[in-house]
Amino acid sequence: MKLQTFVQNNFGSLPNLVKWGLNSGIYITLAGLFTSRFAIALGMIVMGASSLLNLFLLNKNQIMERLRGSRLLFICVIFLFISVLTSFYGSEETGFAWVRFKLYAAFFLLPLIFLFSPALSKVHFKNYLLYALCGAIISTSLVMLGLAQDFTKITASMGMGQPIPTPIPHIRYGMFVSFTFLAAAFALIESYFDIKYRKWIAAGALYLLGAILILSVRTAWLVTFSGLMILIVYFVFKYKRILPAIIAVIIAFVLAVGSYFVIPSFENKVDYMLYDWSQYRSGQGEQYSDSERAYSLRNGCSLWQQNIMWGVGSGDLHQSLEENGKVIHVPANQIPHNQFLLTAVCGGLVSLVFFLIGFLSLMRFPGVRRSFAVTLLISLYLLTLFFEPTFETSIGVLSFVFIVTLSLKAEKEIDLIASARKINK
Repeated sequence: MKLQTFVQNNFGSLPNLVKWGLNSGIYITLAGLFTSRFAIALGMIVMGASSLLNLFLLNKNQIMERLRGSRLLFICVIFLFISVLTSFYGSEETGFAWVRFKLYAAFFLLPLIFLFSPALSKVHFKNYLLYALCGAIISTSLVMLGLAQDFTKITASMGMGQPIPTPIPHIRYGMFVSFTFLAAAFALIESYFDIKYRKWIAAGALYLLGAILILSVRTAWLVTFSGLMILIVYFVFKYKRILPAIIAVIIAFVLAVGSYFVIPSFENKVDYMLYDWSQYRSGQGEQYSDSERAYSLRNGCSLWQQNIMWGVGSGDLHQSLEENGKVIHVPANQIPHNQFLLTAVCGGLVSLVFFLIGFLSLMRFPGVRRSFAVTLLISLYLLTLFFEPTFETSIGVLSFVFIVTLSLKAEKEIDLIASARKINK
């Protein structure tokens, strides 16, 4: 009987199916952030399909109402997409160009899901955060259990620049754990949850902070520290309390310094960074990961200087990097580790301008400007673009679309609740 009721409530009509699909897609994607790239893609497909189905359920007036004020959102995705289209110019080969074409097409999921997916309640978003927090805790616990089992082997590999094994690429994994930690911290500052839940959320957030230090992913360190400092400033302005903020800053710096002497993986990562830098400065960094990144930037800058306006073409990127690397005597086995530089190398100043217009249009979108949380989130993603070509992988694009879309929908729901309360008053 309960099964029959469940099936009827969720699959008995198209509107119910759409709502079930959106909710399921969100949970699948959240689980995928800590376990599987396939789950992230699957969840986003389910969310996109649900939003497309819901579009057919809307009448013309409802569609126009949802489109009103969304011009900047469409400008964002269109210009990001154009930044790839212009990079086709001059390409003799089109293989990598088509790869980028398919990756950037995923940005169109952002307006589709945000504008046409079914409405979600505040309870939904609270549950999503709790689910993400639990998923991050379980996943990091298993990662650290694996570290404990093969401690000697993994520690030795870290001394050679290798990361701790994670379910998905370690840079993205560390970013998602960091975002979960920051989301929990922000929820505590805003008192989103009842007091009986807050102590558990605080405990979970502290656990994730420890996991971030142990995982020793530098992008995660950067995102966590930058986000935490901004949240502390936000706390001061919101509550006009300076002493707790000062204590938090001191604790953060003590943790950062103390971790070097207490956490072996943290110490190994820092020591490797310093050693790698010394090898790069001496001109002997060909076999080291950090040096390779520095070489990729030198190679990319050199290529862009030779092709300022239109770049080398996305399709010819790898061949051009290899040929130019031989000329300037640097290894050329990595693409530039900077999203802006890579965009410029592929499509020149033309593609870079389109890319920047797209990203800045998103920052100017009213739903972003009104929300401190969404602005912080996108700013932290922007920060990672200076050190990683985040949008050149499916997990980078899909995670960005998912997290931004979900954050915008949460902010929209909060605005609707606030408006309803004003009307009732």
